[in-house]
Amino acid sequence: MPRIATIRRWLGILPIILGLVVGANATAQMTMVSSLDQPMRNVDPVATDSWIADKFTTSDSSGGFDLTSATIQFSAADVDDGNYFAAIYTDDSDVPGVQIGSALSGTLFPATAGRYIFTTSGIHLNANTSYWLVEGVTTGDSVYNPDYEIATPSITDVWTITGRYTFSADAAATWAPVNADGPVMYSLQAQAVPEPAEFGLIGGVVGLMAVFASRRRWKK
Repeated sequence: MPRIATIRRWLGILPIILGLVVGANATAQMTMVSSLDQPMRNVDPVATDSWIADKFTTSDSSGGFDLTSATIQFSAADVDDGNYFAAIYTDDSDVPGVQIGSALSGTLFPATAGRYIFTTSGIHLNANTSYWLVEGVTTGDSVYNPDYEIATPSITDVWTITGRYTFSADAAATWAPVNADGPVMYSLQAQAVPEPAEFGLIGGVVGLMAVFASRRRWKK
């Protein structure tokens, strides 16, 4: 009976210890960078023949980052036929490269002035790496109007909005020369991914518990 009581005691403590270890290594979603607090200067229309892209750079993190959402500010649309999208692209020598995963999830009709949240659960970003937020319209005659801010080329929070901007008139087949105009008004939310080795702490804790339980059994 003492042996069974000891095992039950350890089994009761195990979830608490595991919770503490996982909680210490997990990171909450947070805003990594934002230009939403800057004064608005104008709008930057997006349509099928006018995709726009803003460059940002991640910061240091042992396991990189999982992007969770983007918040983008719009003025009222000129034409509202739908099919707007926002997506994350790799960087290819200072222009957008290839799209990462699927487009962000959110409204296809950002027609009313305001801020819109677009979410994702499958985009992993490497640390200290540049990417592009690309916006456009896939088909139809829509013209949506993301706001852009007064020329503040570079904004650094946790990540950095680099102030690098470009556009494409042929659905990302080619991109115009990059300039340093003020960025579109947006923010990016993400969570840092713990390094895989950190999860080894869990195995270590479990192993130590097994050793202590075994020692107690032998003493009995």
